[in-house]
Amino acid sequence: MRRYFREYIDDSRFRKTMIGIALPIILQMLLTNGLSFIDVMMIGRLGESEVAAVGLANQMFFLVFLIFFGITSGTGIFVAQFWGDRDEKGIHHVVGLSLVGSMIFAVPFALISW
Repeated sequence: MRRYFREYIDDSRFRKTMIGIALPIILQMLLTNGLSFIDVMMIGRLGESEVAAVGLANQMFFLVFLIFFGITSGTGIFVAQFWGDRDEKGIHHVVGLSLVGSMIFAVPFALISW
């Protein structure tokens, strides 16, 4: 097991590919989590109820983010499988279902947030 793992650690092409994939994901998560931090910093001077309201809004944002992340992750898996099978009709079907599913969750959360 160690030998197999060591071969991948020493492989510079693998490391470059891994960094190329991981870096945008890391940056996106930093921006997403930094949004909550900056909101609290800016609103912190106004008062306790304002900070609590921002905290509640950030919880809603995080929940919606998790739902959309799940939908898009599943869509990506199915699209990759259909792409490998050269089934464009299946890709269109899955992407359509993904959009409808996203709207089913987005509209109620938007109305509740509003």
